[in-house]
Amino acid sequence: MGKLQKNRGKNFKVVRLLALPALATLAVAGVSQSSRASLVASDNAGNSPYTVGSSFSGQNGGSGFGAWSVTNNSGGNFISSANWSSITPWFDIYNTGGNQTTATRALNSALSSGETLSFNLVLNSDQTGGTVGFFLANSSNTGLFTYYQRGHVSTAGYAVDANGTTSGIGVSYNYQSVDQMAFTLTSATTYDFSVNNVLAHSGTISNSSGGISQLNFFDNNGGASSDVQFTDLSIASAVPLPASFGLVMVGGLGLVGMALSRRRSSLRD
Repeated sequence: MGKLQKNRGKNFKVVRLLALPALATLAVAGVSQSSRASLVASDNAGNSPYTVGSSFSGQNGGSGFGAWSVTNNSGGNFISSANWSSITPWFDIYNTGGNQTTATRALNSALSSGETLSFNLVLNSDQTGGTVGFFLANSSNTGLFTYYQRGHVSTAGYAVDANGTTSGIGVSYNYQSVDQMAFTLTSATTYDFSVNNVLAHSGTISNSSGGISQLNFFDNNGGASSDVQFTDLSIASAVPLPASFGLVMVGGLGLVGMALSRRRSSLRD
């Protein structure tokens, strides 16, 4: 390949950039990716020991969580085979009376700064006066953050934290539609709450009692067909890439630059 060839009356050398394209790709990827996700906990309704049509209270699938504890109170819980956007099955709770059905899941360790708790959520019917959603609590099950929707109101979602209740956070009542919920602790007492990868609310939680140690889904007086469905629970921690990766990135860019410079010089020879 070092042979001289003719092109428009000028000689030039054909130079092969051995393995450098791969280095260039690595360098570009390193610029936009300063961290990677490390999975801390995960579970979904398709895991063992869950069975479609049966209660999931007292069962524990996946890893990183404690067993489910469900308080039915004029309602119930089961694994549903309903298919929303090709996701199936689902954890399902419902409430037909004037009480609250709550599904509680303990975290094996309290949520830490930089960690994100996420899951898929579907809301069905909700009668006037009913509320449906989820809340994050400490080990005593005292609520630290709550997201909920009310039946037959136009307000686009509610958030409750250390600063009180914020109404109209811009999250519509997406009837029988899958919403991806993500709650990220940005410090010991601050958070970002996103829905479908869009930031919905940022705020403050109280961390004086041990932090977020439990996840609760609830249906309070939702009425007939007010099922709250959820699956694909996960906790992930953002892990920064090692400093050596940056050196590889800079070195890779330098090698590519040098090779291109030599190639331009050879084209002029």
